[in-house]
Amino acid sequence: MPIPDSDALIESGFSTEKPFLGSPSVIEGLLRRVLYDITVARRAQLERGEDAIAVMLRKADELQRVLYGQDPAYQAYVWNSPKHLGRFLVERCGIGGDTSDAVNRAAIRMMRDFAFDLVAYEDDRITEQQMQASVDALIDKFTRIFVGIGDVE
Repeated sequence: MPIPDSDALIESGFSTEKPFLGSPSVIEGLLRRVLYDITVARRAQLERGEDAIAVMLRKADELQRVLYGQDPAYQAYVWNSPKHLGRFLVERCGIGGDTSDAVNRAAIRMMRDFAFDLVAYEDDRITEQQMQASVDALIDKFTRIFVGIGDVE
């Protein structure tokens, strides 16, 4: 039986069918879904007056639950805790505050930056190409942060 390469091990979480939170591609997928949901919420806000801020706050809470290893649908590891990821966000990424809700605050920062660009796109202040480049850069930045290989600043 062939030995899987290191990328395959990281992607699989070593032995489980669950998405592994140490995988940058898993984190990227999570973040892209969150930003997609924010786009849908913004459309609902514009079309029906729904509260997009409430959706952002709920998505931040959901992301914190996942990234702190509290969602059984995902395979977490030691990094996924306030003690490790939370401390990294507070001490190395300039999030500040307490580690208990640091992912929540980082997620809100990410969604805020996305929302600014989304409104700029709606107002024709940036092009679709600029918007896509901004989204890709934001996703890359926060993927690196949430797996512990980059800083917010």
